[in-house]
Amino acid sequence: MIADRAVSFVADEKSYFSFSAQLVDGNGNPIKKSGLVVNWTHNKDPQKILLSAATRPTDSNSIASVELISTTNPVNQIRVSANYAVTASVEADQKVNFIAEEGLITIGTVELNDLISLLK
Repeated sequence: MIADRAVSFVADEKSYFSFSAQLVDGNGNPIKKSGLVVNWTHNKDPQKILLSAATRPTDSNSIASVELISTTNPVNQIRVSANYAVTASVEADQKVNFIAEEGLITIGTVELNDLISLLK
């Protein structure tokens, strides 16, 4: 489950999304046990998108949480997944994005592309 309902934040090294996963039994009932270790992953380059931890223990309600933290690289369609022990990974209910800051758009460079045509 994604705790923040916005699905796009600025890639500014400060923005993050919070995700949580709850362990349940075969009938969908919460386990209600702390200290069980949940593993976290995402589907993008780990140099461009960071998880606050690769594993997190559950609390007394059997919920483990993690933050997906931006770098300064815009990255779209990030899918966070969690699993417990040898169980299959479960993907978050939404993909999220870290986007460019449009309020800070400037010209990066101006280059001369065709010197010969300018000299004719």
